[in-house]
Amino acid sequence: MPQAEPAVFGLVASDLTVSRRVDTLAAGGEVIVDIDSMLVQAHSEKQDTAAT
Repeated sequence: MPQAEPAVFGLVASDLTVSRRVDTLAAGGEVIVDIDSMLVQAHSEKQDTAAT
């Protein structure tokens, strides 16, 4: 959760705050949410690990 890492993500609204804002905006019409993402590869040197 981004809220758990403020040093990395900065100040982030809580899930409830975001939900309330979307509800408020949706009451006025269509809401489009554009979410950017990226894939992150992780590697482990642990014995007997399997790929995910």
